[in-house]
Amino acid sequence: MFARGEILAHDEVTLESGVTAETFHGRVIERSRTGARSAVITEITGRAFVTGFHEFIFDPEDPFSAGFLVGTAESAGR
Repeated sequence: MFARGEILAHDEVTLESGVTAETFHGRVIERSRTGARSAVITEITGRAFVTGFHEFIFDPEDPFSAGFLVGTAESAGR
């Protein structure tokens, strides 16, 4: 939302869980960088419960074993 210009830093956003009706509050508290990329530091408050654990394993020949970005031109192969 911040990257799309829909909110500004320190604007609070409230979201409601579609499952439990719990509300979560989030805001961007600071702009940052990670390497050459722009990033943000966020603050999120609310109540949630652990529902499971997941372990990722990678094949050494997997071209994405070092990570990938979701929802970017890079992840779409562009």
